[in-house]
Amino acid sequence: MIADRNGPRKIMVVTDLLRCAVMLAAAALAVLTSPSVPLLFGAAVLLALLSAFFIRRPGR
Repeated sequence: MIADRNGPRKIMVVTDLLRCAVMLAAAALAVLTSPSVPLLFGAAVLLALLSAFFIRRPGR
């Protein structure tokens, strides 16, 4: 439904940029503070959610 309104290419570009931002933020927080399990878990959850939008549907 989201891709129908905005187009799949735009969705993939935006989610890829958001995934990059999550990775950079998690890396910066891990360097500036001690890496913790909740930080890594939160980053992993956000990356998984954004990856669901990044993956294309089969047959499209």
